[in-house]
Amino acid sequence: MVAAVFRGFIYLVGFYVSALLLVLMARKLHMIPSEVIRKTFHITCAMSVFLLIYTSETWQIATLISFAFIVIVYPVLTLLEHTGIYKRFLNERSKGEVKSSLILAYVMMMILFMVYWGWGGSFWKAVIPIAIMAWGYGDAAAALVGKRFGKHFVRVPGVDQKKILEGTFAMAFASAAAIFFTGWAYAVFPWYLCLLLALLVAPVCALVELVSHRGIDTLTVPLSAATAISFVILTIRQLGG
Repeated sequence: MVAAVFRGFIYLVGFYVSALLLVLMARKLHMIPSEVIRKTFHITCAMSVFLLIYTSETWQIATLISFAFIVIVYPVLTLLEHTGIYKRFLNERSKGEVKSSLILAYVMMMILFMVYWGWGGSFWKAVIPIAIMAWGYGDAAAALVGKRFGKHFVRVPGVDQKKILEGTFAMAFASAAAIFFTGWAYAVFPWYLCLLLALLVAPVCALVELVSHRGIDTLTVPLSAATAISFVILTIRQLGG
């Protein structure tokens, strides 16, 4: 198992390095807005779940790789965050934002691995990437659309005052698309169930994101999405579908 965890960790680091090099090359050719770079990192993190799933034979290995990544990468980022290139490239909104987001993301993945792969087995394992893609692409769409086209702030008690209505609609749409296409690609659920999940779960993702403060949506949105997906599937089973 140690060799498998080490190999998976190397793959994961290589995945991030490859993504970083691609962004650097793209930035050389064309000026990329800082928000796009931030969300590219965000989507890279979300997409890494596929690497973890496909390079790990068991949920224990995937969980240990995620844990090792947190333990090793966190101090490295702590050392780098004071450098000029780090500040220019990642452009954090607040100090330690990238580190905290990284920890929350992989803690979230560890929880999903243990519950939906370890306890749920092969059938429920598909819930993991579906939920994470709903968060990854939905949150990225919310940020980019909200920043570019946002004009209406959501003024509702309990909602983060920085949330923008246009961004919320963008998140619902992007989450729905991510849920449908990820579920369809996995071929575990029929297409009509994927469509139903997209229509029912995407609004949940958007609403949870609205009431999640200080970046905690990295944890709350995927877990809420996974819970909602499970509820819909179990309800259909109870109804004999």
